[in-house]
Amino acid sequence: INEPLQTHLKMTAYNQLDKVSDLYIMPLPLPLSTPTQKAMFAAKRYNDLDVDELFELAPVRETVEVTLPAGYRLVDMPKNKRISNTFGDYALTFEKTAKGIRIQRDVTLKQRFVNHTDFLAFKKFYLDMLDADDALLALRR
Repeated sequence: INEPLQTHLKMTAYNQLDKVSDLYIMPLPLPLSTPTQKAMFAAKRYNDLDVDELFELAPVRETVEVTLPAGYRLVDMPKNKRISNTFGDYALTFEKTAKGIRIQRDVTLKQRFVNHTDFLAFKKFYLDMLDADDALLALRR
């Protein structure tokens, strides 16, 4: 009905790097990353799942441009991740920029209700998204 909502923010993060040996490790700065939902860790489900109760059903696209601190460089460019199935489409892509890295994350959920018999397959989709969102960047000084 309406145009998608868009927001542009400029943020500065301090002390985001953890030193491990000669590397500096940083989590992906994704403000809209997949939320950890306790209900998704059940071994079995006995009723259908209303996805709207746990997740944002509207398609989400976020682009984050990371400017690396002076004197730091990426050790490796992270691998792009794509997941597509009957439950949804997920893409996490990385692109090197002149000052750092551009991260784009797209999530579209295709079903509002997941039958309890499909819970384990949906859980795998969810855990794969959660793992992808938890990627780390390794920097070297």
